[in-house]
Amino acid sequence: MRFTNFVAMVVLALGLYACSRDVAGTATQTENTVAGNVYHVDGTPAEGAIIRMAMVYAAGAGPRVPEYVESSTDSHGRFSFQKALADTFQLVAADVSSGEIFYLQSMTVSEDTLEIHLDKGIMVKGTLLYEGEASDSPLMAYIRSVPIFEPVATNGEFSLLVPEGYRTLEFGPADSAVVERLEQSGMADSLIFREWTMPTSATKGDVLDVGSISWGTPDGDAPVSRTRARYISGEMDCSGLESCSGAKVFVSVDLFGFDYLAGDSSRYSVRSHNFISNDGPTPDALTDSLGRWVLPAPEELPYDSFRVEYYTDNGRGASSYITERDLVGSGDTLFIGKTSLNSLTGQVRIRIRLWEDGEQVSEDDCYDKYVVMGMQGTTFFTKTGTCFDAGTLALTEGDYRLVVYIWDPERVAAWLDAGISLDSFVYSVDLGEVLASGDTELTVDYAIPSLK
Repeated sequence: MRFTNFVAMVVLALGLYACSRDVAGTATQTENTVAGNVYHVDGTPAEGAIIRMAMVYAAGAGPRVPEYVESSTDSHGRFSFQKALADTFQLVAADVSSGEIFYLQSMTVSEDTLEIHLDKGIMVKGTLLYEGEASDSPLMAYIRSVPIFEPVATNGEFSLLVPEGYRTLEFGPADSAVVERLEQSGMADSLIFREWTMPTSATKGDVLDVGSISWGTPDGDAPVSRTRARYISGEMDCSGLESCSGAKVFVSVDLFGFDYLAGDSSRYSVRSHNFISNDGPTPDALTDSLGRWVLPAPEELPYDSFRVEYYTDNGRGASSYITERDLVGSGDTLFIGKTSLNSLTGQVRIRIRLWEDGEQVSEDDCYDKYVVMGMQGTTFFTKTGTCFDAGTLALTEGDYRLVVYIWDPERVAAWLDAGISLDSFVYSVDLGEVLASGDTELTVDYAIPSLK
C-alpha cells in the first residue's frame, strides 16, 4: 500500500455525501479500469484533485487507515484506476486549493459513468504536539476506516479538509510498531487514539483553528507498568465554551486538607464566588485545546481515593472519586473520563460556634482558637477564626461536602497516627442538601474533641 504524504484530507465518520447530479454508487469499469470525472462547485473540471479508492469496512471495526490506492485528476478533471480493489469500495476526492471535497462510503462497479461533483468542506487546522520527551515518531490525523488522513511530523502543523456533517477527528501514532508496543504495554485505546469533535455550529466553508493538540505520555517512551497505572488522564467537557485550553487542573489526594495543618498551606487557597480568588495555588496541569490532560498517577492515596478538579473563568467542576482499585489493573494510563463544568447554584453563609467541655466558648476566649474549613476532595481549605462568621461559600452542582476540624496540628497528627476515626474529630455536612432545603445560612456547632 502506498503511503503518500499529501496535504489535507480528513474528518468523516460514516455516511455518504453526493450531489443530485452524481451517479451514486456506480463507477465505470472497462478492461479492469475504474474511471470518472471530477468537477468543482462551479461546474468546471477539477484539475489535480486527489482521488482515493479504499476497501470498505464495518463502522469502527476496520483498520484506522484502510487499504487504498491513490490517483489524481488531469487537466480535464479525469481520473482512472487500473482495477477496482473489490466489487464494493469507498471513494474520496478532494481539492485542497479550492477547499472542496467529496466522499462516498459504498460504491459498486458497473458500466455506468461516474461524475463527482465536489462541495465546500470545513478546513480544520492545528498543531499536533508530542507530550514529554521529544520523539521522532510521526503522528497522524484521520477518520477511522475511511481513506481520509494526514501524516504529521512531531510537533508539526496539519490542515484537514472535512465534509460538512462529519465531526470527529482521531489522531495518534502513524507508526504501527509504536501502536503495537503501546497496546502490549497495557495503555488504554482512549490514550493511544484520541479524538476531537468539531462544534456543531461549524458549516461548510468555515476554517477552524483548534490550536495545539497534545498526544503522548509525560516521559514518552519510558518503560511502562502492567500492574498499577503510572499515569492518569481526563477530559473537561467543553460544551458551551469558546476554548478548552488553559483550564486549571488539580489532583486532590489530601481529601480533608490535613497537609494544610502540616504547613503546606501554599497548596490551598480560599475561593470567592465560584472561581479561584487571585491566582490561587499552582495547578497540577492545564488542559489542551481538546480539554484533555495527562499527569503521573498519585503514588499514595491516604484515604484510598482521590479527585480531580477543574477551574476556568466560566465555572468549576470535580470528577467522581477515583479509588486505588481503579488504578490497579488499568494498564499504563487510567482515563478517568469526562468532567462537566457546573454553574453556580447558590450561596451558603457559614457560622461556626465552638464548644469545649460541654460549654460554648465565649467570644472572650475564642480569639486564639481556630478551625480548618474546606470542601472535601478539593483544594479548598483555609484556616478561619471562630469569633465571627467564617464567610460565604458559593456552590456549584456536584458532590461538595463541607468539613470542619480544630486547628491543632499536633493533636490532629497524633489522632491520625493512632488511627482515630475521622468522625471523632471531623465535622462533615452535604451543602447541596442544605441548599435544597432552602437554607442560605448554616451554623456549625463544633465541639473540640477531648480525645487523648
